[in-house]
Amino acid sequence: VFVHPDGSIFILYVDDFMLVASAKNASIHWKELASAVEFSEEAAPILRYLGAIYGLDDYDVKFPRNPRTLMVDMTDYVLNLVKRFELDWGKPVPNVSSPFVAEVDGKGVDEETGRFQESCSSYVATVLFAARVCRADCSTAVQRLCTQVSRWTVADDAALIRLMGYLKHQANLGLTGTLGPDDLLDLELRVWTDADWNGNPN
Repeated sequence: VFVHPDGSIFILYVDDFMLVASAKNASIHWKELASAVEFSEEAAPILRYLGAIYGLDDYDVKFPRNPRTLMVDMTDYVLNLVKRFELDWGKPVPNVSSPFVAEVDGKGVDEETGRFQESCSSYVATVLFAARVCRADCSTAVQRLCTQVSRWTVADDAALIRLMGYLKHQANLGLTGTLGPDDLLDLELRVWTDADWNGNPN
């Protein structure tokens, strides 16, 4: 993330570029960037970025203090993940209303190696990204699974299957928020525990 002295913000992730700037500054910055980078596409209003679909109200120069609404959706991203998981598992995931599994019955499930031991990191990391972008409803469930990837068990299989079932049948959930310049003094930043639980050895 790069912040220009004029207030413009430039975000680079591998080969994806995003610029947040006034129309005038955006034109200047894209031209400057194009002198050093060969772009395969012309600059365009943001619609899709890193697996998410964005909808943002247009800025109205006649009403600069009007609130604007931002919508973030990852339905396709989530459904593609679930489809990959179902192919791996060999059956459809159940329709469930929450991402949390009840206690798993049966002795030894917390020690017995789980079926998804080899692939769990990929599934968990993919859900973790979705949780960070717009699926905060999955944050706790997926962060619990993040602590297990190096010691995956049958109980973790059950939790992963439950999470995938929830994601499939609640795939269209996303975020919508509205803010305007007059909200500046009321903004509050909240952060949540990351996947490593602050280095918790357990």
